[in-house]
Amino acid sequence: MSTWNDHERWTAMCSGTACPICCRKEPLDVIATLETSWVTMQEFAPVPGYVCLVSRTHAVELHELAEQVAVAFMRDAQKCLRLLAPQRGL
Repeated sequence: MSTWNDHERWTAMCSGTACPICCRKEPLDVIATLETSWVTMQEFAPVPGYVCLVSRTHAVELHELAEQVAVAFMRDAQKCLRLLAPQRGL
């Protein structure tokens, strides 16, 4: 059974007690640390310029972050997009 279908495992992941990122203290493949997030990228990204922005505060949904943290997270997202846009031809 996958984590998505196992209510107890999913609840533990969402609470942070079984979140692999929280348990390790950071995600894998971190290439940058920003104000409220980590930027991650696998060595063989699926497409050029593909990165993942991971909140340093555990949350399942953006609305779960405190307003100030959510605003700062969106600044981090904009920073990533600005930096990646030229490389993606945007």
